[in-house]
Amino acid sequence: MYINLFKTKKLWSEAIQAILQESPFGRLEGEPLRILLETLKFHPDYEDKVGQGIRDIVVAQGPIYGGRCFWITRQDGSISDFSYSKCINHAPKG
Repeated sequence: MYINLFKTKKLWSEAIQAILQESPFGRLEGEPLRILLETLKFHPDYEDKVGQGIRDIVVAQGPIYGGRCFWITRQDGSISDFSYSKCINHAPKG
């Protein structure tokens, strides 16, 4: 199941980790963006994270520890980080 791309949650997680580590800072496009948009649908707080809609997903530096993070830019210009691990963990077993 796993968004029809990955056979296991482990492979799904590894693919997203690769996107996070290998993408330059800034907006995601193409296949990486598509994977993250589909992954985000499984976030337990999806409605709150998305708000009025997603404009972009970006890779940026986290404000506290300085690590790489995914951030949503909503249609209204507000931003929110999100955990891809929460998304994957919350996805039904497939």
